[in-house]
Amino acid sequence: MYTLVMKKLQFTGERIIPEQNKGASFFYDHILRYLFVQQIIKNKIVLDAGCGVGYGSFLLAEGGPKKIYALDKSKEAIDYGKIKYSHNRIEFHIDNVEKIKSVKAKSVDVATCFELIEHLKTADNLLRELKKTMKESAILVISTPNKKNYLEGNPHHLHEYYPEELFTELKKYFKNVEFYYQAYEFTNIIKKEGLNSFSFEEKFQVNNQVIYSTQLTNENAQCIIAVCSDIKIPQIRGLSINAHKIDNFDLIKGFDSRKMEIEHESRVIDNMSKELTVIKKSKFYKIWRMFNDIKDYFFRNK
Repeated sequence: MYTLVMKKLQFTGERIIPEQNKGASFFYDHILRYLFVQQIIKNKIVLDAGCGVGYGSFLLAEGGPKKIYALDKSKEAIDYGKIKYSHNRIEFHIDNVEKIKSVKAKSVDVATCFELIEHLKTADNLLRELKKTMKESAILVISTPNKKNYLEGNPHHLHEYYPEELFTELKKYFKNVEFYYQAYEFTNIIKKEGLNSFSFEEKFQVNNQVIYSTQLTNENAQCIIAVCSDIKIPQIRGLSINAHKIDNFDLIKGFDSRKMEIEHESRVIDNMSKELTVIKKSKFYKIWRMFNDIKDYFFRNK
């Protein structure tokens, strides 16, 4: 009998591995997109195209779908997902999203494809294959970095999209396309302790609150999330996810804490600089320099 053994995967900078990446800003980027889709999948057949290690499929499975097809071309990622993110509603498959074989035509109610399209030279094969699996009433939720704001030079990306360009590509395959935008904002929040919560590497609390925020558009968004369908697109609530520790920066201790660290580091550097100046003025240093000059001269002319 074949038994899967979960190997420790190496983080490449692209494929998210939650147990290694928790606390990083992009960790929250990725899980928030799946929580966004979780709102529309109850009792639905779902396709998670390019599922990676399967953490997103697992989050979707908690939203009450009938079934999830989790596809990725990486065998090591799928093997990892089958162990780490096993769920009775998830069916993992090693499959190429540009030529899908493991999902029947017109069987899917909701398809997700997050941060994948930019890894392909063109969008056509991907969108054609996703559309083939989808029912006429199905919804696709697809995301990609916004080229207007995304840092250049990612070696894993073959084609990044401006919002207008992505819209044009998606309209080739879907009658209706609506954009949502994702980015970071500073948040100051009021909430009550002990409300609904869930755990995913960290403990999160679900809050019922009014959020005031600055306007987010295709000009300042970091990521575009497109909702596509041939029917009228349902209204999906915008979501936010907050954490006070991100990328080793503690927002509760705040800038004052980091300022103290910088001041301490500056004092250490200043003291070292003073010590170096004293050493350079010493007789020993001058003799040592003279010795090295003579030694270098001797070896050059040997």
